[in-house]
Amino acid sequence: MEVSSSHQMYVFLLCLALGIGCGVFFDFQRSIRKIFFAGVLRTTLEDILFVFLCIGAVLALGFFFNNGELRYYQILGCVSGALFYAAFLTRWVTKLFSLFYSITEKIIVKPFIKICTLALIPARSFCTVVKRLLKKLKAVCTKVLHALKNNLKMLKKRIKML
Repeated sequence: MEVSSSHQMYVFLLCLALGIGCGVFFDFQRSIRKIFFAGVLRTTLEDILFVFLCIGAVLALGFFFNNGELRYYQILGCVSGALFYAAFLTRWVTKLFSLFYSITEKIIVKPFIKICTLALIPARSFCTVVKRLLKKLKAVCTKVLHALKNNLKMLKKRIKML
């Protein structure tokens, strides 16, 4: 089956955009990794996920837009898009992700932490009151047990006297 040059150019441009999209996805994963201090295992799993998603996206693009055929110009388009992204756009997107994170932290995370802290004040007060009551209860129980012990000793002495 013959494919027109315009269709090939269209698929090539789609692959170029897919390569850029894979680069954005990689930078997103990288920024998440920096924010949450991912370990070796999590980094490995994220990299495997990245590879499988990108390969799946390339194959899906070939399936849906090129009649299930994978051509060299598709691979060239994806690689070119990824290289273009790495050369010119990665700095800006990384800064954008870090700006987004800092704004999210200021608008959502810090107020949420403050609200939770304020909401826990009554619970802390309640826990303090309960601790004081338990100390007093322990003191009372200790006195009662001590008194019972003394009464038991006295009772034993009286029984021996009989």
